[in-house]
Amino acid sequence: GETGLVWVPDIELYNSEEPISATLAETHAIIRPDGYVQWSRPGTLQVLCKFQGLVAFPADVLACDLEFGAWTLSGERQDIRLREV
Repeated sequence: GETGLVWVPDIELYNSEEPISATLAETHAIIRPDGYVQWSRPGTLQVLCKFQGLVAFPADVLACDLEFGAWTLSGERQDIRLREV
């Protein structure tokens, strides 16, 4: 898709099996007159998780953190927020 007119965030899921660019569909951004921009990309992320202490298998409660970040810009320069669903 055309990304030359809208800045696209440089964000990656560090503990992913594949890069985000390979797993999320290309979509258009929604841009409102007040400057609000929403860019939602459907897809599936496959995360690599490290589980420890599986002492009550299969009844253990497991959690896996998603480690998002940018390769070139710091979090101070990008204000990216996950939407609550």
